[in-house]
Amino acid sequence: MMTIVGWSLAQKAVSTKSAQGFLSFTVHDLIIEYLQDTVPNEKQVTYHQELVQSYSDNCDGVFSKLNPDGYIHQKLIPHLHSALMFDELGQLLSDILWLAASCVHWDPNSLLGHYKKYRLNVPQQYRDTANELQLFLSRHLDVLGSPLITTEDVIQLALATPSRQAL
Repeated sequence: MMTIVGWSLAQKAVSTKSAQGFLSFTVHDLIIEYLQDTVPNEKQVTYHQELVQSYSDNCDGVFSKLNPDGYIHQKLIPHLHSALMFDELGQLLSDILWLAASCVHWDPNSLLGHYKKYRLNVPQQYRDTANELQLFLSRHLDVLGSPLITTEDVIQLALATPSRQAL
């Protein structure tokens, strides 16, 4: 990895959103495009599935309990979609604990973008809840984007927010 960092095709960084200061790498778009163009689609799906499984193994399948490594809160939703794991995607987009963890460890505006982009790909049984959580995000972006927000704050705000069905 350090070789491609030396070639300016990747950057090394330490996550500032985590108390542990996880080391992370950002890979240049050229490498991503090369892999997308040269690796067969079936293999790409397998790689995404293996990555999701690796993270799942680290949290006993409860993604909201994942350590914030500066990557997974940003990328789990697209990886689930690319892995064709639509049931798991639906479960994740319907999980208030995942939403809360992602607001704390990532960016609620970007998370809202993921809801808008991916929620229609989830099985029907998850759509109402995913829609409610998307609405919750959009209504409370100003509060959820606070650098002082905690997971408990997000849960309390969600409990105090009437659902669309109640309106």
